[in-house]
Amino acid sequence: MGALILDRGGIELKAEQGAIIVYEKGRRLRTVPLALIERVIAHADVTLSSGLLGLMAEYGVGFLALNRRGSRLALMLGRPLGDARLRLAQCRMAQDEAWRSQWCGRLLRAKVHGQWRTLAYARRLRPDLPGLLPAQEALAASLGQWPAPDVILPLASWNGWEGAAAAIYFRAYTQLFAPELNFFKRNRRPPRDPVNAVLSLGYTLLHAEAAQLAHAAGFDPLVGMLHQ
Repeated sequence: MGALILDRGGIELKAEQGAIIVYEKGRRLRTVPLALIERVIAHADVTLSSGLLGLMAEYGVGFLALNRRGSRLALMLGRPLGDARLRLAQCRMAQDEAWRSQWCGRLLRAKVHGQWRTLAYARRLRPDLPGLLPAQEALAASLGQWPAPDVILPLASWNGWEGAAAAIYFRAYTQLFAPELNFFKRNRRPPRDPVNAVLSLGYTLLHAEAAQLAHAAGFDPLVGMLHQ
């Protein structure tokens, strides 16, 4: 299933027999069955009723409102699983420092391995770029210095390891883009170049999808493990 993306203003959404009806300036444009989508993403001023929001929640369809920079304004997650025992267990584990530290380490190792693989793929496409291999080697060396999986660290320490790896990765990643795009480092709030704008939008959409899936499974997306 996919998403209904609304990227221009003047759109009005109405509910009709398990579907969203899309209007523009009073003219009916199309019908979108709610059973076929997972979320509605509004990237412009859109009008919709509370009745439609209720129907979307009934179908488990999330709603994400973005501003012009692609930053999240509002997020409706859809229908939850409804088992309080899961959320109670989640909160108990969030208070278990040893468990959290071990899982943060696993997740961050997977993230850095993913960054390494991205640079390896980029090297196959762009063997002329000199900074990719040193960045791969630096990421591998960084992972070699990380604490063992059974070592318990405070979250601030894991955030530090994550930030150091991200700095290595983005210094190399910026080489993949034309200098005219002015993408020389990661920046946000607001992003100051086209590549950072696309990255921020992508991260926002991915976060919304992850939060919606966690919510649908019965968990509380607001109870964080790494970024509280």
